[in-house]
Amino acid sequence: MIMMPRTIIRNLDTLKSERSLLDRKYEEISSFACPEKCNSFFGAEPQEGESRPPQILIDNVSEANSIFARGLYAQLCPPGVQFFQYSPADEKLAKISSVRNFFGSASTKVFELAAGSNFATEFSEALEDFGWAGIINLSVERDPMRVYKFRNYHVSQYYIQENSDKVIDTVYREFKLSARQIADTYNLPGDRIPKKIAADAKDDNIAIHGRKYTLINAVYPNKSIKIGKDGRAELGNSNKPWKSVTVCRECPETIRDSGFDYLPYTVARYEKKANSMYGFSPGLRILRTAKLLNAVTRTLLKTAQKQIDPPVLLDSRAYKSTTPASFCNHPGALNYYDGSGNPPQFAPVPGNVAIGIDLMQKYENAINNAYMVNLFQMLQQLAENTNRDKTAFEVMQLVSEKHSLIIPVVSRILEEGLQPLFLKLFQIALEDGLLGELPVEFEGRLPAVSVKFDSPLALAAQRSKIKAVFDSVNQLAGLAQIDGGRCFDILNTDKIAEDIMESGGTDPAYLRSKSEIEQIRAERQQAQEQQAVQQQMVDLAKSQDLMKKAEAGSAVEAMTNAR
Repeated sequence: MIMMPRTIIRNLDTLKSERSLLDRKYEEISSFACPEKCNSFFGAEPQEGESRPPQILIDNVSEANSIFARGLYAQLCPPGVQFFQYSPADEKLAKISSVRNFFGSASTKVFELAAGSNFATEFSEALEDFGWAGIINLSVERDPMRVYKFRNYHVSQYYIQENSDKVIDTVYREFKLSARQIADTYNLPGDRIPKKIAADAKDDNIAIHGRKYTLINAVYPNKSIKIGKDGRAELGNSNKPWKSVTVCRECPETIRDSGFDYLPYTVARYEKKANSMYGFSPGLRILRTAKLLNAVTRTLLKTAQKQIDPPVLLDSRAYKSTTPASFCNHPGALNYYDGSGNPPQFAPVPGNVAIGIDLMQKYENAINNAYMVNLFQMLQQLAENTNRDKTAFEVMQLVSEKHSLIIPVVSRILEEGLQPLFLKLFQIALEDGLLGELPVEFEGRLPAVSVKFDSPLALAAQRSKIKAVFDSVNQLAGLAQIDGGRCFDILNTDKIAEDIMESGGTDPAYLRSKSEIEQIRAERQQAQEQQAVQQQMVDLAKSQDLMKKAEAGSAVEAMTNAR
């Protein structure tokens, strides 16, 4: 059932109220890490040419956030490199050559389409928000010119809810459009633009058709899907697994009622805190440190200014006037006094600059550590100085040093961000007929698809799991000495071998199919059995020869020969 416009507005206001304390922190950290976007929290529309907040005196957090975003993008989505592969979720189907070829071709096609879109621009911008907000929201929709059109949304524009499994399934997004923009956007069959907005859009006066209205898009699970007599869901955009309803706040009416087969918003979190739906970021972790660094910088600037242009002590008896304006402190200035008093003297400037500099370095190091600046700088140097294969190996070596910091980040952004996003890309391309005909094995039904990433950081995350397996195997070795190796019977070595090859980015086409492996093992078993039979025959022949020799040397034969 569709929610009424006033219900959607009331729900959004509730979500805003629940997040009000966190929004204050978002506003604070964005002024340090992403000052060009911090005005988005003030409610008013940002003005062109707005400067950064004047109270922020140092760019350390902003620079660290930028290095973090660029480094994460380069290691997750290397430019010019196909960093993902599609495959059927059914492993048996994945062994069939026609299916494997289809998904290989589909992977290349989707990569080319994504590379020709605005993915790089929007995703890199999203990662900048990731560093200070700890949460990103990307959407992808069809674009007549480029197939895909990506959009990154500022955290001040959307609010989320989780289901009982702690999975985000509801998104409310609030945004502003002019009357003209609303008329241009919501012109599909079934759309209903309020009369006042429609009238404003037709007006030639730019002040009228440019008037802004607040729209709210609510996407939530559809709990009332209509099922036809054939047992399938009835056709229609409003009868999809997810409802999508857009309403106007100023004119509480439903503008668009539609739906999606998948959640159109892709929301990923950097790190989750207990009982919190929203992400926790490196920026939020060092917010206090950023404030302290800014305060120390302000104090050092004042101290340095005083030392460069120190205050002056004047003897009032030496000057014709006792007002401060009677003395000029500009470079090269000439001041005259009557000799009755003392000439001007510079007042001593208190303060220990060295201590201030030490504090600044301490706070800067803390900020850089939170954003893993040193790691990403080293990874960048590797990417510039080595080939990709060697880089991937060395990435794993470097990442292993900061395993507890980087792996959870990579795993979460892959699971919540890139995986669902690229599954949507596959579905859009498949529905639009851009991937060709499905193999006959699918019998005309849409396949269940999985996507795997082989970028340097993704592979490093996979290899960390392999390392954990080998650590466990080494511990089993001690137990094997006691039970005769029976403990190793629990291991699925085939699966471990597959994961090892996968973590190294090996092309699945290079691996033998299950039937080929079974044939090789059957032939090996047969060869071993034949070898065992031959060995038995050899052993039997040797034993018979020994028996003959023994009989030849018996006492009976000796007596016979003696006669």
